[in-house]
Amino acid sequence: MPINLPARYTKKSDLPGGGMSDVCICEDTNLVRKVVVKAVKGGVDPAKLLDELQILSSIRSRYVVQVFDVVRDASGNIVGIVEEYLEGASLSPVTATDGQSALRSLYPIVAGIAEIHRNGCVHRDLKPDNMKHDANGQLKIFDFGLSKDQANAQTGNLFFTKFYAAPEIFVQNANGQHEFTTAADIFAFGVIALWTLNAGQLPSQLGEIPPNLPCPGADFAARAPYLPQPVIDALNSCLSPNPLSRPSGEDLEKLIKRYILEWQHKMTFTYGGKAHQLDKTRTSVKLKSGPCAIEIKYDGLDFVITSVSGNVRINNQTVQSGRKIEGSTVIVMRDAQSPYPASITANVSHPEVTA
Repeated sequence: MPINLPARYTKKSDLPGGGMSDVCICEDTNLVRKVVVKAVKGGVDPAKLLDELQILSSIRSRYVVQVFDVVRDASGNIVGIVEEYLEGASLSPVTATDGQSALRSLYPIVAGIAEIHRNGCVHRDLKPDNMKHDANGQLKIFDFGLSKDQANAQTGNLFFTKFYAAPEIFVQNANGQHEFTTAADIFAFGVIALWTLNAGQLPSQLGEIPPNLPCPGADFAARAPYLPQPVIDALNSCLSPNPLSRPSGEDLEKLIKRYILEWQHKMTFTYGGKAHQLDKTRTSVKLKSGPCAIEIKYDGLDFVITSVSGNVRINNQTVQSGRKIEGSTVIVMRDAQSPYPASITANVSHPEVTA
């Protein structure tokens, strides 16, 4: 470790560092916990450490390693950063043979990537080696040594990891720079997903420089046929040679979350003075008031109006078949022969992913 540690940190052991940094495990004697201290190697621009610090300090996510402190030299310059120590196991392939297990293995990865992108950053070095579990089993992304702000994610000296590097980063722009966008991280996620669901194996074409795509071994329909078709399509799009064809991290997060929560929603409604519920045990209902009627079906993902007749309105809007019911709503059925309309309150639950 090329820096002098403050007295509160007692060095325990070294960790393998990257090409630009030295890393060690320390005991924080003030808070009685293990931490990781990271410092740039001799001859490496200290600005790279400040880039990493700026990025990590802007992200607050359960899926991203947290920064706790900085180390300064005698002149007050920042020469090291103190990060959360992830003492659990590294990311490993899963033996999933069902969609739920596979989706839950991918969700924390894509949720962390989406959070990184929402904070205006590009990680630029996503791979299984940069993901570990904490003591509570929560998977987190770490090693932001190559990360950049999205507005300035280009470099003259290209650093990359074979198999996980997107094809477009190997092309230099007019200024001789290699440009990175969030789409490069999405490509890496697609490769990580393939590695995770394919027993840690990747097709050789992905290791070519640049990757030779498309290739049969990178088809999720063949590697993970138990996944929902929309997820298979999205994961295949992650590996598109065209970065504009790849989905965003936020869209992937929403899609995977949607299928993790399949059949976990509930819609409660009050009708005729009684409370009723639609869920996986009761999937449809038909409500009637005189000549007015509305039928609602739960398909495991959404509560959908499948038929409507007469004067039926939801939240004071005309209702048509195919509309989804979300959140809190008021259904009103107005019979021209009755002075009093039938009013039904309905509320759809919003379950959360715990992964």
